Amino acid sequence: MHRNDTLNGTPPLTCPPATAQCDNRSVGVIIQRDDGQYLMFDRATFPAGVAGAAGHIDDHGDGADAARAEVAEELGLTATSLTLELTAWRSNRCRRLPGQAGVGHQWELYRAEVSGTLNPSVRETRNVRWLRDVELQELADQTAAYAAGLMTDEEFAKDPGIEPVWVAWLQAAGIISMSAEELSLIDEVAANGSLSVPPTQKADPEREGALAPVPTTPQLRARLERLDDSGAADLIAETAAARTELMRTDTKANTVLAFAGGAFSVLAALSVLASGLALPTRVGLWVAVALLASASAVALTVIRPTLPRHGDGTGFTAHAAVGDVEELLDQLAADPESRRARDVIRLSQIACAKYRVLRTAVDLMLAALGVVVISIPFGLL
Repeated sequence: MHRNDTLNGTPPLTCPPATAQCDNRSVGVIIQRDDGQYLMFDRATFPAGVAGAAGHIDDHGDGADAARAEVAEELGLTATSLTLELTAWRSNRCRRLPGQAGVGHQWELYRAEVSGTLNPSVRETRNVRWLRDVELQELADQTAAYAAGLMTDEEFAKDPGIEPVWVAWLQAAGIISMSAEELSLIDEVAANGSLSVPPTQKADPEREGALAPVPTTPQLRARLERLDDSGAADLIAETAAARTELMRTDTKANTVLAFAGGAFSVLAALSVLASGLALPTRVGLWVAVALLASASAVALTVIRPTLPRHGDGTGFTAHAAVGDVEELLDQLAADPESRRARDVIRLSQIACAKYRVLRTAVDLMLAALGVVVISIPFGLL
């Protein structure tokens, strides 16, 4: 492990005054060696974080030329081959004045094979080392904690996680895994440069769409689409999961009914025909029969259709309360995320209620079984 953090301390907590204008174009380079580890370092300049080689394209030529230059300038290595992974816009703040497209950069992310001996830049790097994907995940989780306000800017600068803008790249490359909520918070920090940025210095949201993401492969395009649409996808997945749980309650209820019905028939027959059994045994059997009958009745309420009373249904039950076609189309078009969220809540409430009732039915069956077990010895006396 190479350490040079004592030479240049921690990076500035806020963006220093700048005179140069950003060109809104950046490159990042993922370097992985044969044992699967990735070459990363703590940034010695704003913004703080653990990152790979990266920088503006400026007058380096094209993105590949800039990638080679950054690998050489920051790490002292020679990029012997480059593979373009993706190009995409990220609204991340840098040290320069905002460019024509505002705060952010059209990134080109490369994978590189390198040769030479590490000779890191003292001005730009600290603590250069090779990290496993598990270690990168831990550092990304630390960045998520920072973005959630669990670390101050000072604490993150002294003990950094992944640089906020790099979290999305490592996720898109399939190296780490973060939730949609975590990515959203981290992207906000990347856009502002830190947690404590005055409102006048924050990124202009109207500029964010100035340059559109253009992934270079279908796989990476799908990954970035998941990053952008993960909130809606999560709602759709949660709705499907809630509906699945509802179907499971019906299946479980049918199983309970089948078992309780069969046991009820057997015990009821024994209670009637086994007149020679001791009185405690016969009483116990009748109690068990009553408990099984109660379990069946309770289980029937699980498969009983649940219809809304005040127009708070989901799916077809909600559509049934709509007055006409235009009203239905308006409802479907208006804020689908909120509608899905309401569906998730309502379906989850119904599923939980059914599970509570189903648990009561199972408890009654267990009680019946206990009564039978206790009663049988009396019949053998």
